Amino acid sequence: MTRQLARLLHLFRFSLTALATSHLPARRRASPRGALAVGVLTFVLLSVGLEAAAETVKPEWRDPEYGHRLRRVKYWQAKRPDRPLVLVVGSSRTQYGVSPMDMGFPEEPGSPLVYNFGYRGATPTGVWLQFARALDAGVRPRAVLVQFSATEIRSHAAAEVQLARWAPRLSPADIDTLAPWTDDAAVFRQAVAAGRRDPWAARRPALMSAFLPDWQGGEVRGPHRSWEYMDSRGYCPLLSKEVTDDFRRAARESMPLHRAVINLPETGAVSERAHRAIVARCRASGIPVAMCWAPEGPSYRAMYTPTGRAACVGYERRLTAKLGVPAFPAPDHLTDDDFADGYHLRDEGAVKYSRWLADNHLKPWLAEVLK
Repeated sequence: MTRQLARLLHLFRFSLTALATSHLPARRRASPRGALAVGVLTFVLLSVGLEAAAETVKPEWRDPEYGHRLRRVKYWQAKRPDRPLVLVVGSSRTQYGVSPMDMGFPEEPGSPLVYNFGYRGATPTGVWLQFARALDAGVRPRAVLVQFSATEIRSHAAAEVQLARWAPRLSPADIDTLAPWTDDAAVFRQAVAAGRRDPWAARRPALMSAFLPDWQGGEVRGPHRSWEYMDSRGYCPLLSKEVTDDFRRAARESMPLHRAVINLPETGAVSERAHRAIVARCRASGIPVAMCWAPEGPSYRAMYTPTGRAACVGYERRLTAKLGVPAFPAPDHLTDDDFADGYHLRDEGAVKYSRWLADNHLKPWLAEVLK
C-alpha cells in the first residue's frame, strides 16, 4: 500500500507540474494542440489517481458506508487494544437500530467495545460480504453478533441480483469474495469496469460529501448518505425530521410486499448459506458468534400468519441446532411510535432497544464467551 500511495503522489506531482508549465510566457508556451494534450493527460492521470486511492488508502471514496466504518473500527482497534472489540453486523435495521453508546458498557479496560457494522440494503449475502471484507482488511473482533429479520432470510437469488445496486462500490477483491455466490460474476466485473471508465460520476456522492458538502443542492442528507451523521461507534440515528411524508408514504406502499414475503412458507437457501458462511469464518478464526432477530413494531408483527411464524421458528432451530449458536429473540415491549415504518427504529427507539439487548442478552453472553 505504501508503494501504491507513493505512485499516486508521483502522479499528482506530475500533473501539477504539467499544469504549471502550461502557464509559461507565450513564446515558450506549447501550441493549442499541446495544451489540449496536457489537459487530457492531466485528467487521465487524476482519474487514475482517484481509482488508485479508492482501491487502497481511501476506501470511503469507493464505498462510503463501508469505508468510513472500516477506518473508524480500525482506529478503535489500535487505540483501545485493552478492550475486546465486538462487531454487530446486519442490514439498515442494524445500522439505524443498534446504538453501542447506549448499551451501558463502561468505558474502561476489559469492557467490551461494541461497534455497529450494519449496512443499508444488506441481505445475508451482503452481510457476509461486509463481514468478510472487514476481516480481510485486518479487523479482528473478539465476538460477533449477526442481526437478521424475516424478510432477509427469504433470499434465493444470486448475488448479482440481490446486490445489483452495489456494483459501483465493489472492488476486484470484493467480486472475488462474491464469486461463489453468483451465477455470473461477469455482471459485477462489467459494472466495475464501467465505473472505472467514468470514475468521477461513479464516485460523485462520496467526493461531494467529502469535499463539497454545501454544494449538494436539494439532495436530502437522510438515509442515503448515512455516513455523514454516523457516530464514533458506527450507529446512524434515524432522526424524526428525516421521517418525512414521502418516507411514510413509501413505507405504507411497501407493506403489502412485506406481508407477502414474511409469510412465505419457505425460507431462502441462499440466506441460510450466507449465515452458515459467517459462522464458519468466525469458527475458523476462533471468534464467538451469536444471532439475534431484529425488532419490529406491534402493527408489523400483527401481519404474520401462523405459516410465516413457523418458517421463522424453523430457520432459527436449524441455526441453533446445526450450528450451535445462540439466537436472541426480538423484544416485545417497543411501540409503533418507536419505529419510523414498523421495522426501522427511530433514534429514541434505538436507545431503548440497545439497552434492552445489552442487558438481557449481549452482556450475559459476552461475560461467558470472553472469559
